[in-house]
Amino acid sequence: MAAGVIVSRDGGTSSWDVGMVGVLPSHRRRGLARKLLTRSLDYLRERKADKVTLGVIDRNVPAYSLYTSLGFEHYSGMIEYEMEPADVPAVPACPPGYVSEPFKPKDWRTRYELDHRISPAEIQQYEPVSIGRYRPPLLMRAFLPLFRLLQRRDQKGFAVRENKSGALVALAMTTIPKSKGGVCRLRIRLDSAHPELADHLVSSHLAGLVENGDGRRIDFMVPRWMTPLAASAE
Repeated sequence: MAAGVIVSRDGGTSSWDVGMVGVLPSHRRRGLARKLLTRSLDYLRERKADKVTLGVIDRNVPAYSLYTSLGFEHYSGMIEYEMEPADVPAVPACPPGYVSEPFKPKDWRTRYELDHRISPAEIQQYEPVSIGRYRPPLLMRAFLPLFRLLQRRDQKGFAVRENKSGALVALAMTTIPKSKGGVCRLRIRLDSAHPELADHLVSSHLAGLVENGDGRRIDFMVPRWMTPLAASAE
């Protein structure tokens, strides 16, 4: 195989993601990526897709030019940070007025309700916060416990609420592989009305991954519009 494109449906929605566009170095500059991606988009139109998204690394000018020429629009999505484990970072105290509690990562409804409330309208134009993106399809639900067992990873979730109102303001999820190798992952969602939580959330969960990640690299992806989290990561 010289080139390939992988597309997948975004949950139970009519939106699709282009997960990979790849061409072997020896076969580049022959128009293969354009041909495959054009055929993929035709296929998605036949499937009644109403939106297609893909990611491209900053400064990849050839890929960016290809995608825009095919009709894709630019918008800022995610910033990906990588960290080699070192000393445990200093963890500032949690600001007063908040309480942290365990959260089950499989609780899709809680994740949906927080994202639906805090995601800016300009982001939802490209990434609509719809239940279908969060709720597993009916057929898949029966197999989810088996999938989680086969993935062999330790995944934990934490929710932060306001003491007085009980309102949910942040969710954090950490993932540590149980087998050798792999990458530890950190994902945080923070209501922009509570930026004072960013330093504590980022530092405390990075510290946990450094202590328990067995020397693995740490991957932290942040929505670009969550600027307090990005500033804390940097």
